[in-house]
Amino acid sequence: MIRRYIFILTMLMLIIMSRPAYAYIWYVNDNHTTNDTYTTVIGNNNNTGDTVSNPFRTIAKALSKCNMGDTVFIDAGTFNEFLTIDT
Repeated sequence: MIRRYIFILTMLMLIIMSRPAYAYIWYVNDNHTTNDTYTTVIGNNNNTGDTVSNPFRTIAKALSKCNMGDTVFIDAGTFNEFLTIDT
């Protein structure tokens, strides 16, 4: 019986430890703020991309920072990019 509980606890710990501690949220905006929902300023790839007031300029920049479980909010605009998304 004790072995069973130890096994279950070990499995739960492995599951918890294998998941990311938290997921990031990234923001992207073009060079306009017209009709924007998520961000408050124009994007710049030198920004941190992690707040509404510091969005990235390109989707590619956000994708380069992404890990599994992250979310990217892309605001209204035109993004002329060629993207390859590996899964």
